[in-house]
Amino acid sequence: MKTIRPKTPHLSDTWITDKHIDLEYKSYLILGYLQSVEACFRAWRLYPMLADLIRHYRELVAVKLAAETCESGTVTLAGIDLENIRLIYEKQVPPHQLLEEILRVLEFAEPQFAESIQEGKAYYEQVEKLIHVEEVGVIPLRQDEGFVILEDQETARNRVYEYHVTLYEKPGERFKAIHTSFVADYPVGLMYHFRRIKQEILRLRPDLPTPAVYGAVSEQPLPFDETFLPIVRRLLAYRITPSA
Repeated sequence: MKTIRPKTPHLSDTWITDKHIDLEYKSYLILGYLQSVEACFRAWRLYPMLADLIRHYRELVAVKLAAETCESGTVTLAGIDLENIRLIYEKQVPPHQLLEEILRVLEFAEPQFAESIQEGKAYYEQVEKLIHVEEVGVIPLRQDEGFVILEDQETARNRVYEYHVTLYEKPGERFKAIHTSFVADYPVGLMYHFRRIKQEILRLRPDLPTPAVYGAVSEQPLPFDETFLPIVRRLLAYRITPSA
């Protein structure tokens, strides 16, 4: 049975102030967006929907906090600076109903987004258990760069990607990012098992005599770009130990 692929949902970065600032209108907009996101989750399509959902939620919470701490009756809302996550005010003496309506919208939206995020995380955890990443042959000590072979059941192709690890540091935090670029693909079958494909990689890239090579398989077909590839990247980031 062919997997239904719903359209990728989109919510404007300025949805809070776009068009009518009215609870009824915004409720319709939010619920429509979240229903589209839910349809993607049910089709096992997680990216970029889950990441966008989390980003919108964080912006929503930040704007709601800024609005709640505003001194009622002394300012009016002039706009929203999403880049710096803050409200832009103009001084005004009487209380402004626009700010009150925005707060009503945000109070309605916050639990709706939070519930959808929990649903998306539950799907993510299920998918993560379906995917298995294994070493192909001997893995060298240096794992910053290498290759990953993904068995794409939707197209019956083994897709080969070159990867490299980038380290990012923040105060008190260090994390890894995996960057991938497509190299080649091969049929899925006995003639093209992961070890055979590794030999092909070595033939194509003689400048890398002992690269790290990983293979990734899923227990069921998954959307490749929206789910399989991004989650394999995350799983690789967990297990690869980059050079200091």
